[in-house]
Amino acid sequence: MDDESAHLLMTSTDPNFEIQDCQTLLIWESIKFASAVTKKFDFEGSMFKPIVEYFRQFVGNQKPILELIEMAQLLFILLGAIHYKNRY
Repeated sequence: MDDESAHLLMTSTDPNFEIQDCQTLLIWESIKFASAVTKKFDFEGSMFKPIVEYFRQFVGNQKPILELIEMAQLLFILLGAIHYKNRY
């Protein structure tokens, strides 16, 4: 956590327990605490659809980073192709 944002780094659940709302309560309380000391709460995202859908329940401003990742991958592919072409 800093002056700009707090980050949700890790969560987990135990499938042996029927009640899973404790994780939601913990995250909600973390958001409330963070709002008193910083400007943003960053969920750090996920590529797994169930996790994405779970985080969306908290309703916030989402900033997709997928576009940046795709652009970076494309750049690496192009650089690799140029390097390969120049080697042979």
